[in-house]
Amino acid sequence: MNMQPMLMQLRALSGTAFDRAFFSMMIPHHQSAIDMSRAALPRLRDPLVRAWAQSIISDQQKEIAEMQSELQRLGGMDTARMNLMRQMMANMPQMTTAMANSERSFLEMMVPHHGSANDMANIALQRSSTEAVLGLAQRIMTAQADEMHDFKDWLRTRP
Repeated sequence: MNMQPMLMQLRALSGTAFDRAFFSMMIPHHQSAIDMSRAALPRLRDPLVRAWAQSIISDQQKEIAEMQSELQRLGGMDTARMNLMRQMMANMPQMTTAMANSERSFLEMMVPHHGSANDMANIALQRSSTEAVLGLAQRIMTAQADEMHDFKDWLRTRP
């Protein structure tokens, strides 16, 4: 999944157009993580990995609701960018369940997925001046960096 063209487009925006694009891209990105987690859960046996998947579902559903509310205030969804991100994320849940080792597959896919969310959030910290965007971007970066660290540690210590 090459996010670079979309990230370049995001970097070129400012003001309300940026904020709308950021939320419109992050909602399907978060939904993809939720869908990946839901797809993996029935096959996950490790209690810690199951807890992470459930936490991703819960946390990112809350953030989606927050973004949807902010988008209403900003004038609505940037549907072109939302649809492009949806297309990019469409096969992620199926890819997660198609791999042999459920825990390893899930975490190996979630690390770069979180990394791309952090790339978008980092751009938001640079380009936005809206408190709602800045606050959410900071929370995303902190939470997902912590999760990536934990996921990589789990992957490194398991055969």
